[in-house]
Amino acid sequence: MIKLQKRDSSFNARNMRRLMVFLSLLAILNIQAYISQVTYAQEVHLSPDELTYLKAVEKATFSGFEKLLEKTSGLPVDIASVESGNVRHTTSDRYRNKTSPTNIGLGFIYLILARDRGYITQEEAYARATRMMDTLELLETYNGFLYNWYYLTGEKGVPPRVILNRFVSSLDNGDLDICLMATAGAFPNTDLVSRIEKVLQKKDYHFFLDKNPSTPHSGLINGGYDEEKKTYAATDYSILNVEARMTALVAILKDNVPDTAWKDQSRLVRSYKTTNGENILVVAPWGGSLYETLFADEIIGGSVIAPKAFGQNAVNMIKIHIDKGKKVSKSGIWGFSNGE
Repeated sequence: MIKLQKRDSSFNARNMRRLMVFLSLLAILNIQAYISQVTYAQEVHLSPDELTYLKAVEKATFSGFEKLLEKTSGLPVDIASVESGNVRHTTSDRYRNKTSPTNIGLGFIYLILARDRGYITQEEAYARATRMMDTLELLETYNGFLYNWYYLTGEKGVPPRVILNRFVSSLDNGDLDICLMATAGAFPNTDLVSRIEKVLQKKDYHFFLDKNPSTPHSGLINGGYDEEKKTYAATDYSILNVEARMTALVAILKDNVPDTAWKDQSRLVRSYKTTNGENILVVAPWGGSLYETLFADEIIGGSVIAPKAFGQNAVNMIKIHIDKGKKVSKSGIWGFSNGE
């Protein structure tokens, strides 16, 4: 078991750099694990045709994400239309042409992976990450935290503006911040690192601690704050097996939030019976989706740092989804997650 030593309440720039190195190493380790998937696939004796298929899926995935990036801001859009195989941005549609803290974080991770897989050069990855950072620094924030949604106008010189609501999500900010730390680790000793530090130093996750009106002393991270209503959410992140565990990790290590934010999250174990009668135990996520289970692991490397815990639980969830896919679809399609 890893024992974390808390820092004192004065968190200076030197400590920030140490934390960023620690968390970025976790993220980069797992990114490197992703990069070596072809080697792993060969170890499990996939056929040449299967390897060719996996490479084609990878190429299509990178190509698809590339097309989601809005050219002016460099940020990924939330929803885009596909017409005759082409991705089309609808700049005039504020609902579609918006982005979120999580989307922005994934945009940075995309650049790292695209560089490391050879789709773009080091110089291009850095230039584009810098352009994304230029836009990020222009966004309106609340106590340093980003709002839920920003409209990407597509106009030069016009920064993305807050739309739909003025809700500040703890989870989405946690997603962004750990992706920023990974980005700092991917481009060390650059001006980008100091700029990321400044963004992170403006945030203190105590802002979300013990804020549930119904359970004010939960020791957990609250879902978020509605600036318009001046109220916090009626829910906390109380379940471990969701992506919000990344937010809890950042809050504990960066801002000395009590470790109850991690320890007191539920580890409810459920049993799933497959079509062939096998009972599979799994620490349940909130809604049962693979996104909830795998997203945090893919960033912080759950299967690397805890293979018998997060790693095995992820495998069990995948088995359940594969079996469920056979039940609900003739094609056996699986991997259900929330979406539009």
